[in-house]
Amino acid sequence: MISDLSEYIFNSNSSVSSVFNVLSPEQQSILEQSCLERKIKKGQLIFKEGEKPIGLIYLYEGSAKVFIKGYSNREQIVRLVKPHMFVGYKALFAEKNHTTSAEAIENCVIRIYPKKTLFSLIDENSRFSKEIIKSLAIELGFNFNRIISLTQKHIRGRLAETLLLVKDIYGFEEDGITLRAKFTRENIAHFSNMTTSNAIRTMKKFTDEKLISTTGRKITLLKVKELEKISKTG
Repeated sequence: MISDLSEYIFNSNSSVSSVFNVLSPEQQSILEQSCLERKIKKGQLIFKEGEKPIGLIYLYEGSAKVFIKGYSNREQIVRLVKPHMFVGYKALFAEKNHTTSAEAIENCVIRIYPKKTLFSLIDENSRFSKEIIKSLAIELGFNFNRIISLTQKHIRGRLAETLLLVKDIYGFEEDGITLRAKFTRENIAHFSNMTTSNAIRTMKKFTDEKLISTTGRKITLLKVKELEKISKTG
């Protein structure tokens, strides 16, 4: 269902170079000199729903999740973020308050490019604005397909898709089969649009079927092709 996943991941990996490289050396220097760097501890918020954006946030180190609180204060993860990806920019460019929150999954270092400086460079450099629009459009397409998956796929399909997304976003450890990212069952459930109990039961079934194996928060994908089939069929 997520046909543009590879394009989205590739764009995320290269977003900084593709967007910033169109700036002149002088413009890049102005942007870097205005940059603010902050350390965010695991579990702390990077920004909160309802807050006013102060600039373009770039995740330099660590990993984070973007989420929204729904009915009964239930959390829904809408995006996972890894190093060299931007976060919180939709509210910035819409000139609205944040409609989501972002939290550090592990200790993070973020860089904030102030709104005033950023918007000034956008006015000066049309190629810069086009690259930003391109990044937004690609993620919009990804999010559209993701919504369809979460509303139309059964639990098995949603969980398989989530595991594959985590693989594509964060990659494997050195063994080539264990997911580098270590998420709680609750986070996996929130990203798959299911209850934690359903996520635990479905992961247990995947384990019994020898599709995956788990040790604490470590998840090993034993049969990626089978997971791809389950994700595709829903």
